[in-house]
Amino acid sequence: MTVNDIEYLMLQSNKRMTRFVDQSIQKITEEIYQTDFAQDNVDLNIQEMGQLNYTIGKKLRMTFVDTFQDTDIEEWRSIAIKNGATDTCVRVNTSTGNIDLNIEYKGRGTMLNKKWILQFLSLATAAWSWYQLHLTTPAKYPLPIW
Repeated sequence: MTVNDIEYLMLQSNKRMTRFVDQSIQKITEEIYQTDFAQDNVDLNIQEMGQLNYTIGKKLRMTFVDTFQDTDIEEWRSIAIKNGATDTCVRVNTSTGNIDLNIEYKGRGTMLNKKWILQFLSLATAAWSWYQLHLTTPAKYPLPIW
């Protein structure tokens, strides 16, 4: 496996994660529109503002919000987690009536694959180094007997 192969696999993993995040955000938006909160705020508009800079995720902005409760925030969090998010951050601007909802995702599979690839490469490098030492001084660096 070459470095190009590893980069290709990581790129494919990122594409899958991006598709997953886009689908999840769409489902979250649809489900928020179906809540009691949306019924109480008839002019509610949910816009996707873009990707988060600090982690994998997206920012949603809810505009034309007249009223909301603490239970609404908990409901948004449960909807996001049900659709694959790992965390949410809510920022409320009461003067403009906007609510920013940062929906965060954690790429668990990608990190696990990187960890295993690095462990394998470390072991392969150590074995190759030992073999090279064995070729130069066989008595001092014997090959292990299985």
